[in-house]
Amino acid sequence: PSYFSLSLRVFILILLNTVYLYTVASHDLINKSMSNVREHIGFEHVVLQRYRSDLAAWLGRMDFNVGLTLNFNQPSSLSHARKKVGDLFFRVDRKLIGARFHRKPKLRTAGVFFFEHVDTNIHCHGLIRVRDEAMHAFKELFPDDDCGLWSNVCSSGSHHISAGADMETAAYYITKEQKPWTDPATTLWLDEFHSPGQ
Repeated sequence: PSYFSLSLRVFILILLNTVYLYTVASHDLINKSMSNVREHIGFEHVVLQRYRSDLAAWLGRMDFNVGLTLNFNQPSSLSHARKKVGDLFFRVDRKLIGARFHRKPKLRTAGVFFFEHVDTNIHCHGLIRVRDEAMHAFKELFPDDDCGLWSNVCSSGSHHISAGADMETAAYYITKEQKPWTDPATTLWLDEFHSPGQ
């Protein structure tokens, strides 16, 4: 064979070898990158589970005794939904305590709600503390037929109430959308609606 054809063959062999080595190196790099991604995802999952478990345990120590889910069943902004929950518990406290409920802060309903699916099917899950002597009257405000105060505040609304459940387990469920970077506005403490100084 001529010098040119021999040189061409050598060049082609070198080129093929280079392509092969590059392919192997790229494959190894991709595998290492995917391994790092998998490790990162695994670590993040552990961190988020720990965050949620600690949050649920903390909430479980707060003497809440009622779980309450409020569904809007229609589009709503987060700010409007928060206001509706405030309106609801304004009515709850007026029914349970009387017209001057705002002057009796120790008797007011305490609780926290977490909003979910704010861009699609907005609803919120909450844990609240109801005084033992007011529990029967409170349950009457949220009858099983989805009527009651919530439907007065939100005509399309429905609710689910559970009393006497394990509150830490309930807290773990209702915080399923909560992460360290979640918008703080998706968490609503009922005392945000109490007057200053109460």
